[in-house]
Amino acid sequence: MYLADSLCRRVSPSLSQQIKQLFAHQVDAHGKIKVHRLRCPQQPNASDCGVYAAAFGFAMASGQITVLMDDHLDFQVDIMRIHLHCCLEAQAVGSFPMVNSVRKSEGVVVEML
Repeated sequence: MYLADSLCRRVSPSLSQQIKQLFAHQVDAHGKIKVHRLRCPQQPNASDCGVYAAAFGFAMASGQITVLMDDHLDFQVDIMRIHLHCCLEAQAVGSFPMVNSVRKSEGVVVEML
């Protein structure tokens, strides 16, 4: 189970409970589930968090980015909303515009909840 969080916060007890309910088939005999916490891009402003979540989710689902990549990719902020608007109008999702970033991926943190 992968959990993407741009702030890399600890998993709260309520979120842990929800994860275990949603992925009950992955909970072990001790009531634990392995969670791979991913660091993902964070929007540079206070208004694009939903657009970033949609873009990152699409990029992961389509294989455009992988959880073990070395180079950190980011999205072109100035055209993300326009791209999403066009996708919604066309009723078809396409890859969000991306750029290479100088930041390095902080990798995957694995923990048992």
